[in-house]
Amino acid sequence: MIIRRSIWVAIFILFILFTGMFVSLMSIYEMPDRVLGGKDIYVLVSSTDKNPIRSNIDINFAYGIENLSYVQAVSPEIYAFTTINGKSTTIRGVMFKKFFNLQGGGIIDGSFPHTLFDALLGVNAQRMLNINIGDTVILRGSFTSSIAIVNITGIFKTNSPADDEILVSIPTAEKLAGIKPGTVSIIRIKTDAHDKIEKLLDPNTPKFMVNLNMTHMGFVHQTISLNATIKNVGENGGNCELLISFENSSKIIKLYVDKEKKVQFNLTLNQMGSQNLTATVKNDIFYYTCYTEISVFPRPVFAQGPSIAFPNTPVTYTFKTLNNQSIKNGTLLVKGEDFEREYHVQGSVNITYPSAGKYSLHFTGDDYENETLNVSVYERVNMSRIALIEPQPINGAIFVNSTEQIEVYTGGTVYYSIDGSAFAEGNIISIPKNMYGNHKLNLTV
Repeated sequence: MIIRRSIWVAIFILFILFTGMFVSLMSIYEMPDRVLGGKDIYVLVSSTDKNPIRSNIDINFAYGIENLSYVQAVSPEIYAFTTINGKSTTIRGVMFKKFFNLQGGGIIDGSFPHTLFDALLGVNAQRMLNINIGDTVILRGSFTSSIAIVNITGIFKTNSPADDEILVSIPTAEKLAGIKPGTVSIIRIKTDAHDKIEKLLDPNTPKFMVNLNMTHMGFVHQTISLNATIKNVGENGGNCELLISFENSSKIIKLYVDKEKKVQFNLTLNQMGSQNLTATVKNDIFYYTCYTEISVFPRPVFAQGPSIAFPNTPVTYTFKTLNNQSIKNGTLLVKGEDFEREYHVQGSVNITYPSAGKYSLHFTGDDYENETLNVSVYERVNMSRIALIEPQPINGAIFVNSTEQIEVYTGGTVYYSIDGSAFAEGNIISIPKNMYGNHKLNLTV
């Protein structure tokens, strides 16, 4: 709000009343209507700083509190001050819909913000600051040397002191107030269940939050480790229940937590796709829920076997997945120009190609990714029919010294393999320096 002399007393009262301890929180019950906007509104502030303007509260408390059945509205907020056109002005960082749900009122001209850099102007602030919809306003931080440039998208009215203020997004206010992301100055709560809210705000009452630490991706049927940290923000220890929900199943763990406890357990990923995991920790006073998403992919397939083969000569292809585990339940469809046959994969498959040509091998299997291999099958013929080899073979043998070369003259592409090694391309074959004895040379043109 714009600080005017007529409300200095109310603000001074606010500063004095923001002092009740609540472990990491403090509570203020039913603040004056002039300051907070009505009856049945309660406030949480941090105990790390008695000044609510510099208060720091984990915003996740707001998400937990708004899940309570007896709470009508929750508004996490950040306060900062600046000067505009020579006049002191209050900047309030809010989640706009949550703010109006608690405060009442709404937009009387213009529209809701659409980006983090949009802002709303209170009806009184518009008149006092001479700012209009569509104007760009430079805001300077109150506790840091930060600057934010915002665009005014609308004018609001709540019939409360908030009408003297400029409302900005939470991230913009974090920058101006100099507080770390994920924290706010206060959390306002609207409820008429006074007995319940007072018990919730009692610093001695145990209240729990949960945080998850785990991988966010995996493969179907893979088992992953999940670590849950349950933190008690109350002064006294107490009992709680941790509920983990995943893939249409749930697991409940009953715990006693003094300050903090870590729980580890395993999850098996049985369904492919994006799967939601929910962790809820609760007692009879408060419950808190966090969510995460796990992307579950088909199991990878690693296929091994020759890409060059010969007719009527059996060749073997192996299929494995994670941890070098053999695949036992796949299907391999082999297709050629005049050939099609389906094989059941039991770790490996032996294939005999009936004739020369191009073949494709398509692997499919439940819970596995698809895999395709392309194989070229060549006829075996006397090399002298299609190529000239130097030195010339004698009775199928080539005599050559180490470090010398074998040259193959042909109009086609030459692939060669020595002693079953992978095929290499080239018409000049260099004999290694330390190669002696008899060796098998496989030439393919």
